[in-house]
Amino acid sequence: MREDGSAPAGRTRLAAVLPALVFGLLLAVSWNRWAVPFQDTGREVVTAARLLDGERLYRDVVWRYGPLSPHVDALALALLGRSLESLLAVRLLVAFLGVEALRRLALRLSGDGLLAALSTCLAVATCVFLPFGGAWPFPYSAAAVEGMVALWWALLAALGAASPLASAGAGLLGGVAASTKIELVLPALLVPAGVVLLRRGRREAAAALAAAGGLAALAWGAPLAAWGAGTMARRGFLIAFDVPEPWRRAYLDVFRGGLDLTRPFSAGGLPAFGVSAVVLAVAVLVLLRPPSRPPLRFLAPLLLFLLGLAGVLVSGNEELRLFVPLAAAASLAALWRAWRQRGRPDASLAAAAVALVLLPALARQPFGIRPEVPYGAISGPLALVVALSALARMAGGPLPAAALAAGLCVAQVADRVRDYRLEPRRTARFERGTLTLLPAEAALLEELVRRIRADTPPRSFVAGFPEPGLVLFLSDRRSPFPDDQFHPGAQDEEALDEMLELLDRRRPAAVFLLNRAHPEFGEGAFGLDYHRRFLAALERRYERAAVIGSGGAPSPRGLRASAALYYLPRRDVTSP
Repeated sequence: MREDGSAPAGRTRLAAVLPALVFGLLLAVSWNRWAVPFQDTGREVVTAARLLDGERLYRDVVWRYGPLSPHVDALALALLGRSLESLLAVRLLVAFLGVEALRRLALRLSGDGLLAALSTCLAVATCVFLPFGGAWPFPYSAAAVEGMVALWWALLAALGAASPLASAGAGLLGGVAASTKIELVLPALLVPAGVVLLRRGRREAAAALAAAGGLAALAWGAPLAAWGAGTMARRGFLIAFDVPEPWRRAYLDVFRGGLDLTRPFSAGGLPAFGVSAVVLAVAVLVLLRPPSRPPLRFLAPLLLFLLGLAGVLVSGNEELRLFVPLAAAASLAALWRAWRQRGRPDASLAAAAVALVLLPALARQPFGIRPEVPYGAISGPLALVVALSALARMAGGPLPAAALAAGLCVAQVADRVRDYRLEPRRTARFERGTLTLLPAEAALLEELVRRIRADTPPRSFVAGFPEPGLVLFLSDRRSPFPDDQFHPGAQDEEALDEMLELLDRRRPAAVFLLNRAHPEFGEGAFGLDYHRRFLAALERRYERAAVIGSGGAPSPRGLRASAALYYLPRRDVTSP
């Protein structure tokens, strides 16, 4: 491995196109199938539209993250038109930039263009198109994707800075990353500035830190000063310091599901981590004792490719479960090496800097890379790259690890094809965009939008529960409430009082209740198991006009809603 992360130029340029090819293939396979219409996708589209309508983030619209992402989306809607395709253009641009940043970081770590490209291909196939809210073209959180991509580029800029202006640019990129999610603030401020400090000295590091800190202070400080700590704790990012109990339980449940070594035996007879343990054990044995005599020396890469390819026989990314802990261990080892070689910082600086970016992400979202849990789409890509670089160091050369990455990548591409083509889909077309959804979702969404547009005046208020955002965006109707998500614990009694006051003051022209399942918060239903007081008040003012969709059929994997109760104002109620 070369200390500067370089590699033979011809092979690097040729290999650099491989991640783009995998990206293009999976983009075509999954085209327009990324949206999860009755959960986070709605929040990600309607928030920007509300800002464009003149509402103010945090004051009028609840938003748990930093202010950058929704304002970028609002700008896209203003410039390109109010459509899903306008937002998709932003998402795809960020995704392309993220894949290239990941490849360059992989090259820094491994020093080999082929290994860097193939490990990036694996990350693209595994994480960038993770279904059920993880796919970067429409992720569960655009802020999470944009923040991590900006942080990767900030790190690359710091590692390559050769002038004071470049060092300040690295700091600015760090400030962009710090303006997205609160957990990115510390690594976005400290890691790029720390790299500049070791490479360029104190003065340029101070400039980088000042640039990053200035942007972050503006992003987080301005709304806090404008709206106050009380509003920000109720409607903004200060909720991070007082997480509602149902959300905390959901986090712990997913955490245990991702790391519990004592889970029952799977259908194949192996524990939860068994498949991954076998894959890594065989890979390590082959890497440590590769055949040295021709033609047998090519046997090790072939065996490792076939080992990775065997992942097509298992489901749920079982073969990759231990790659995330391996990446964490490799990152800790990189920090230890950097400490021991602190007199020669460039020798291990890239690996240590990547470790300081990766470890907080794994601590925040330590759930592995499971298709049904979208968080691995953010923390997983860099972990896979780090793990494969560690295996390459173990082998003393990049080719065997590259072969393993190639086999795993082919298996993951096959998994993504199954994910997006397993159940039948139907295309639903609206004035504001097109989506390809499960048939039950498509039928429900089409009928809801049609009824709302027929029964209510343009730009009127329409209330929906528990996640109405996409319906409101496609219907071109406004939400009467600051919140866009109504789950157990999301609204306290004060917030319910505010909702009741707005129900009377803004008098929505229609109301709908989705049978949206939210197993992450328990199986409770809105108005039955929580928020009963609000539903009772609503039913005194509104009468049921229709039941849209059907909840009787078995739910396909990933389906979150199949029916809705549709309400219109009671004719005998003229005032609250």
